[in-house]
Amino acid sequence: MRFVVLVFLIAAVFAEGPITDLDADTYRPFIESHTDVVVKYYTPWCHHCKRLEPIYETVAEKLTKKYPQVVFTQVDVNDNPRIGRLEKLHGVPVIRYFKNGKSLPYEGRMEKEFIQSFIENIITSSFEGVQDSITESKLSDLRAKLQKYTQTIVAYCDDNSRDYIGALELAMQEVVNLTRIVISDREVASKMNVPFPSLVLYHASGNGIVYHGALDKQEVLKWVLVADLPAIVPYTVSFTRRLFDKRHGINLQLFFFAPEKNPGSKAQRYRAILEPIAEKYRGTLFVSHIPSENPRLLDYYGVRATQVPTIGLANFVGERMDKYAFSGEFTEQNIVRFIERFLKGELKPFLRSEEEPKTNEGPVYTIVGSTFNKMVYDPSMDVVVKFYASWDGKSNDLAPEFLTAAKHFLKDSSILFGEVDIMKNEMEGINTKEFPKVILFKAGGNGRERVEFTGEMKADKLIAFVEANRGSKLGDSEELWNVCLTPVFRSH
Repeated sequence: MRFVVLVFLIAAVFAEGPITDLDADTYRPFIESHTDVVVKYYTPWCHHCKRLEPIYETVAEKLTKKYPQVVFTQVDVNDNPRIGRLEKLHGVPVIRYFKNGKSLPYEGRMEKEFIQSFIENIITSSFEGVQDSITESKLSDLRAKLQKYTQTIVAYCDDNSRDYIGALELAMQEVVNLTRIVISDREVASKMNVPFPSLVLYHASGNGIVYHGALDKQEVLKWVLVADLPAIVPYTVSFTRRLFDKRHGINLQLFFFAPEKNPGSKAQRYRAILEPIAEKYRGTLFVSHIPSENPRLLDYYGVRATQVPTIGLANFVGERMDKYAFSGEFTEQNIVRFIERFLKGELKPFLRSEEEPKTNEGPVYTIVGSTFNKMVYDPSMDVVVKFYASWDGKSNDLAPEFLTAAKHFLKDSSILFGEVDIMKNEMEGINTKEFPKVILFKAGGNGRERVEFTGEMKADKLIAFVEANRGSKLGDSEELWNVCLTPVFRSH
């Protein structure tokens, strides 16, 4: 009886048009019973969803005629919120391709040609479908195929080297939206200037990248994830996910800070210098283009607008990012030397910092990255530091409470209150992942002993915290205040 009901439910969702409507009851059974399903998630009141509707219908009409095995569907998540929660949707419209039940999200522009290209790349991702369409004796057929698709992997092998196909097929279970072709003719490989047997990933531009590693699923997968990317990777949502994909194991990025729109001759010349370097170090690092039109990205990586175009290295180690600044003439030789010095461990990380303020008056003093050690690690006094982000609501709520606490200790010359914007400044050995936070650096020793405040962010609680944990004594501070009223400690 259950089987009959399931068949009825699946049959009941079919519509006369090219798009099938799914609901909470039919959604999972339908996807599990079809090998190729495209799903559009939408709500009726969404403006962008309404704009996408005719585009999606046009793509569905065209591709269902060309590829009858593909079924186009849609889900109204307003009427079916359970599906939205199941798929962890954070907004609409969203398009996903389900290949044998595996979800492949579309992350491109909601335009007909881009959506169609995404779907066709997945549809043609099979050895058989592509192999049969190639006449091995005609080199032009192969070249036409390579230009048609954004990326194509070609396995040049015969019956004596089928392990190449086996390793590739296992790896492609993780990455299915690539076109794959098998060529068993040695003559074709020779004319394409590649070894036989071999695996080669081609970009539509014609550049081919030969795989030189072991015929192991994980190693081939790592190669595909790296070779699939352009030489200089755009810093967009879809590409950054691939840059930070842990499966390829690459933690080093060379950032190219330059305008995305109207780059100018200088930025274009720099880009031309970087392209061969990107190919040279492919598999060791990524070269990423950071658009300089985004000031928050520039601030985050410690680059000033006046420095653009420029480059810098970033090494992502666990939750930490170590940055290395480039200096000197922008030449291929200097950039290669810069990279090699990092690989040999000869470079010191760069910590971003705001410019040191020309005037700095209390009761809450401004601390920047370049002045942090001098102002905070002072064994002669207790230093209370607020770590904050200017755009953060909780940081803004803390500001008046912290100021009140600072005023309470204004006549105590052995205590200094300071604040540092962690979005614009970095300090070695300070974890700024959580904010706002208040830390007391105690007087005595080397000035680095610290106690973090964990109570309610109120002035009276902060005052009690400082009194209980200070390293200096009240008598010492009164004596210092009487001897020298001049702001010795506070004029950093």
